[in-house]
Amino acid sequence: MKNKRYQLKPALILCGVMAALIIVIFIMAGNINRNVAKNMKGRLLYDEVSSDEKSAVVMYDFTSGESLRISEEAGFDDAFGGVFAGENKAAFIVRDGEKNGIYIYDYVKKQYYVISLSNCVRYLDLDYSGKKNGFICLCSDGEKWWIEEILSDTDNKTENPLFTSENEIYALKYSEEGDAVYFVHENGNGGGVLKSVKGSQMITLYVSEKTRLQGLEVSDNTVLVCENGERGRKIAQYNAKRSALDSLKFNSDGYECAAVSAVSSTQFIVSADIGGRFEIYVCNGSNIVRAEGINSDKDMIVSDYIRE
Repeated sequence: MKNKRYQLKPALILCGVMAALIIVIFIMAGNINRNVAKNMKGRLLYDEVSSDEKSAVVMYDFTSGESLRISEEAGFDDAFGGVFAGENKAAFIVRDGEKNGIYIYDYVKKQYYVISLSNCVRYLDLDYSGKKNGFICLCSDGEKWWIEEILSDTDNKTENPLFTSENEIYALKYSEEGDAVYFVHENGNGGGVLKSVKGSQMITLYVSEKTRLQGLEVSDNTVLVCENGERGRKIAQYNAKRSALDSLKFNSDGYECAAVSAVSSTQFIVSADIGGRFEIYVCNGSNIVRAEGINSDKDMIVSDYIRE
């Protein structure tokens, strides 16, 4: 018995050391992720959505900690879908009576420019490509949906839409080079489809039979999709090798993630409903941490991010 007790001591010590090491690693991982949230750089655009569904486009500077209510400063009461559109400029969609359209706002010169106006067409989503110096926009007349390209310095649209559908299109994004467009639409049976169009070539990348795909982000060859299924809204990454969507590790059945912007291939800014409304979080690996300095009593929906 004495020998057995002596044999147990090293094993117990080793177990204690391993347990302590696991605790230290866990604490360090949490601290690292908190530091990532604190040390963020660049600028973020997000929609601040009130209970009556009116929204404002807000820009937050992670370096200075300052916020600028861009759409309100430009004089619009209801705007959404902000994207950065060149140096010191942001574009957004306005739902404001006769002003319904797409605008660029220079937040240094304090001037806005009209890109497109319409009394009968609803603009639903928007993206900008610096390589093309132009926009793609998602349009609808209530019966069909289509994707148009617009040059940023004119009101000239493409003669033919890039894609037209009788099923609802939810979101679109340019590729990094601006030579392809990704988009997601309803499949007619409650599911969703991820597609890309490049020149005259249309490719179906992924089809979900039951889960809707209602958001999109494309950055550094990473394609992220917002799924809206039976267990709520999640963020997934498109896996080209398997033609599948891989759920990112920071998702949880305990909360929803509704929108995402990529900082890198492993770091993301998301809108997550963890405490009763959508707030902004920084995600690194499997961790999710509240972004400090961005506060509101309204829902905040991420729309675009640029590095410094």
